[in-house]
Amino acid sequence: MLLRFRVANFGAIRDEAELSMVAVTDHADIAVRAAADAGVKVLPAVAIYGPNASGKSTVLTALEFMRSAVLDSHQDWRPGGTIGRRPFKLEPQARQRPTTLAINIICDDVHYEYGFSVDDRQVLEEWLYSYPKKRARVLFERNQKDGIKFGPTLTGLRQNIAKLTRPNSLYLSAAAANNHEQLSKIYEWFAYGVFPLRAGTQLLDSFTIRGWQQHDERGHDALRDLLRYADTGVVDLEIEERELADSVTEKVREIFRGLDPDAGDGQAQSPPPRVSFVHRAGEELTRLSAEEESSGTLAWLMLIGPVLSVIRFGGILLVDELDAYLHPLLAAHLVNLFQDPVTNTSGAQLLFNTHNVSLLGPSAPGRLRRDQVWFTEKDDAGATRITPLSDYRVRDKVENIEKRYLSGRYAAIPLIDDLILETLRSK
Repeated sequence: MLLRFRVANFGAIRDEAELSMVAVTDHADIAVRAAADAGVKVLPAVAIYGPNASGKSTVLTALEFMRSAVLDSHQDWRPGGTIGRRPFKLEPQARQRPTTLAINIICDDVHYEYGFSVDDRQVLEEWLYSYPKKRARVLFERNQKDGIKFGPTLTGLRQNIAKLTRPNSLYLSAAAANNHEQLSKIYEWFAYGVFPLRAGTQLLDSFTIRGWQQHDERGHDALRDLLRYADTGVVDLEIEERELADSVTEKVREIFRGLDPDAGDGQAQSPPPRVSFVHRAGEELTRLSAEEESSGTLAWLMLIGPVLSVIRFGGILLVDELDAYLHPLLAAHLVNLFQDPVTNTSGAQLLFNTHNVSLLGPSAPGRLRRDQVWFTEKDDAGATRITPLSDYRVRDKVENIEKRYLSGRYAAIPLIDDLILETLRSK
């Protein structure tokens, strides 16, 4: 479970900002989970609100960048190449400052803090601490002066892995690539516990379709139920794997042999599967292709695969622009899947940005509490600030947060210039 995420000098965020999924008050009616090692309770969902271009997506993008650095830096980043970070661009000096990312998580019931700082070409700092029984232990620390130093509780071939770690790759990434048992647990939290989802993902590349063959029949039934739950008219899916024709396969093999005589037969990549949506009209079943389906149905299908996986097995789902996928009422019910202790028994979490203010209303399904709401807005220099609603004096179930937000009581709303409108009317 994610407890906190800190970021500095990335995208629209110039100064260090922290987003927390730690509950500020007790919530007996939502799926809050106790993190004993951290001495806190963890929220199942957190939403980020703010005007357009205020930096909402930057928070999610920064966490995605951290994930990709952990997963890819050792094996996929080019030796001697640049690090694809995104420093704050509205201030020229920001390019000279490092980008810093850090998380606090619960992994295998243990509280960890992991983070790193990078510039354009190298890792400047990297650290991993554990807090068993709330007592800090250094697993490793890395900096430019001392190199990589290890705590006594980190065992294994730690020095050998340090020698394999390039200046522009993370030690955690190198350790996982070399099967370090202790550190692989943290790596796997990023690999299998974090699901980024962005509007515009192609259906056939989506986690839902790619994961269909890995689901058991219980998983298939759950996907069908979620399709019906959204009132899409779809009662079933049919996903047909396709193979290349023999003649085409042989041509691909010839190409492989021509490029590399030692490549053998080579592996011809299968074409994408054929997806059919089954609709029922009376007693008749009709199959529609993806091209014939509505964009709303396709968006919901791409979303429910990750939702189902996270709800069943745990993890955190990152959804950029929840509004791009769902009707406001359906979005509220989706959030409620995470909020409801009956459906969320695995510690699943949802972190998303949205303009859907109905989730703040007093009677909304999955209603967001004050410690589940964060706001983004930009200062005069164009840098994003992140502020929790819990910084304001708000009485849950008493005050209508939706109306107060729209009226500007918490800022983080677009400022409309009436003079511009008057100019437009006069033209």
